[in-house]
Amino acid sequence: MRISIITVCLNSEVTIKRTIESVLTQTFDDFEYLIIDGASTDKTLMIVDKYRDSFNARNIPYYIYSEKDNGIYDAMNKGIKKAKGEIIGILNSDDWYEPTALETIARLYERDRFDVCMCSLYLWRKRRKIVKKPRVRTFKTTRDLCHPSMFVTRDTYKCIGVYNKKFFYSDLDFWLRTFRHNVKMTVSKDVITNYTIGGVSNQKTFSKMGMRMRDRYRIYRYNHYSRFYFFECVLIEVAKLILA
Repeated sequence: MRISIITVCLNSEVTIKRTIESVLTQTFDDFEYLIIDGASTDKTLMIVDKYRDSFNARNIPYYIYSEKDNGIYDAMNKGIKKAKGEIIGILNSDDWYEPTALETIARLYERDRFDVCMCSLYLWRKRRKIVKKPRVRTFKTTRDLCHPSMFVTRDTYKCIGVYNKKFFYSDLDFWLRTFRHNVKMTVSKDVITNYTIGGVSNQKTFSKMGMRMRDRYRIYRYNHYSRFYFFECVLIEVAKLILA
C-alpha cells in the first residue's frame, strides 16, 4: 500500500460527505482510507457507511472506526497506528482534496523519497479562497506550515513520534520536531488541499486568543526556540483579529 489517508471526525454530518467524495474521486488508486470517528451522535456514521460499496467498487480499502477519544490528536494517533501505507496523509472532516492530490504526492515521493512533504493549499473564508504556500526557512512560523497538505512517511512517525496530546497546536510541535531530527523535507507549490478557516483556532474572544498564544509559545520553548518567539505568537493573533 503506497498511501494511507486518515479523516478524524466527530458530529461532522454537514461537511463529511464532501470530504469523503474528494477522496473517492482521486485519480490515483493505490491507497487506503481510514475514518476515525469519536463516537458521533448525529448522522455522521450513517453518511460514512453509505460509501462502503463505492470504495469497494474501486478496490480501495475503506475502514471505519468509532469510539470515544481524548481529542483530535489522540484520534489522529489512533489512525496513524492503524495505517498500513508507506505515506500517511491526514484530511480534516471539513476539508477536501483536489482530484489529483494523491497522484501529486506519489509523483513527488518517486522523485525525492521524502520523509515529509508539504504542498500548497486553498484557504477558504466566506466562499473566497487564497493560496497558501508552505515554506522552510530559518525563522520557523506557523504561517509557513500547511498541515492539511502535509504527508509523512510511516517510518518518520516511528522515528520521531506521533502527535503530542498535551498541546493544542500539536501539528506545530510535530513540524518543529522534524527539523530537530533533520528529516528530508519536500516543499511543493502544487495545490492539493482545500482548507476551511474556522473552528476554535480562529475564535476571537480574548480568552481564546490568550490560550492560543500561550500554547504556541510553550511549544516553541519545548522545542528549544528563543523566548523572542513570544512576539511571533502575539503577532499571529493580532493578525487574525485584524483580518477577521
